[in-house]
Amino acid sequence: MTLCPCASGQAYADCCARPHGGEAAATALALMRSRYCAYVLGAGRLSAGYLAPVDAAAGAASGR
Repeated sequence: MTLCPCASGQAYADCCARPHGGEAAATALALMRSRYCAYVLGAGRLSAGYLAPVDAAAGAASGR
């Protein structure tokens, strides 16, 4: 068993592998752990996938 790098104490397959595979994280904490895990594993493409697309019109209206 390979422990998950997010320090949850669970096996990677039962922890962050699920969100990395496309399943929604159950809690905000699980989401943050999975983001950290993606970073540790060098899976930046996984981390980027968690970002919502920015609506250019909404960004311009808010001054972003």
